[in-house]
Amino acid sequence: MKEHKHLRRTVFAAYCLLMVYLLFLQRGRAPLIGGYVNTMLSNLNLTPGAEILRFLRVWNDPLYHRAAVVNIIGNIVMFIPLGFGLPWANAPLRRFWKTLLISAGIIILVEITQLITLLGHCDVDDLILNLIGVVIGYALYVLFSKLGIRNEE
Repeated sequence: MKEHKHLRRTVFAAYCLLMVYLLFLQRGRAPLIGGYVNTMLSNLNLTPGAEILRFLRVWNDPLYHRAAVVNIIGNIVMFIPLGFGLPWANAPLRRFWKTLLISAGIIILVEITQLITLLGHCDVDDLILNLIGVVIGYALYVLFSKLGIRNEE
C-alpha cells in the first residue's frame, strides 16, 4: 500500500519538523557570559545522572516541580515518536539496534548543535532520557505490530 507508506513518512516528517522547532527555534540563544567558549562550557554536562538527580531532588518542591517534570518526563516523551516512527516509516530500520543507533546519532547531533549554537544545553542526561523514550517508542511499535497493525511496503 504505497499511499500508506507516503502517509507514514509524511507524519514522521511532521514530527521531525516539530522537534526542530521545539529543540532549536522556540528558545532564545543563551546570553554570552564571559565569552562564547565560557558560555558554551557552562552549557555542557558530561556527568551521567547529575541533572537527573538534581531534578529528582526538587521534584516535590512547588517552585521547581514543573521544571523537573518538563526536564525528566519531557525528555522521555518527546522521543517516544522517534522510536516508534523510525521503524514505522522506514522498513530498513525495523531492527531494534538500527533504530537505537540512528536515534543515538540524531540525539548526539542535536546535543552538539545546541552546544555550538547556544540554543540549549548539551547534556548527557538528555541523551539518556531521550534514548529511554526511543526504547519505549520502539516497544510500542513492536506491540502495535504484534496486534496486527502492520507495516506493508
